[in-house]
Amino acid sequence: MAEVYLYLNPTDLARVFQPYQQVEVNFSRTVGEENRFKRIKSTAVIVSMDEQTMVLELPKEDTSWYSILKPNRYITIHTGRDDKHYTFKSKIRQRELKETSLWLTIDTPRIMASKERRSGPRVPLIIPINYRILK
Repeated sequence: MAEVYLYLNPTDLARVFQPYQQVEVNFSRTVGEENRFKRIKSTAVIVSMDEQTMVLELPKEDTSWYSILKPNRYITIHTGRDDKHYTFKSKIRQRELKETSLWLTIDTPRIMASKERRSGPRVPLIIPINYRILK
């Protein structure tokens, strides 16, 4: 099943993202001979944004991931405003290693899903069903 993404218009984008807002960035890399995925998590700050792109600044300690964060790779961004949390997926356009940080220019984020706000786990429901076949 293919995933469908919704492009945010500038008004919606401004409601969710603000310059200097801190967001969580996730990406994965393969490790070991079994090619298992390891999820890497970092915080980033939104430096700037427009209708097409957003620039994120990752802290200096995350510059070791420079070789992993290549153009055309996807990253996941988690953010929230008020009582809602959202997960976005975006493609890296450009990366730049600065003296104190790593800057990523990404496509304007596309929404994937809103985060579940249930206070408890889902519970399976089993209901017996009686039926008969009509002629």
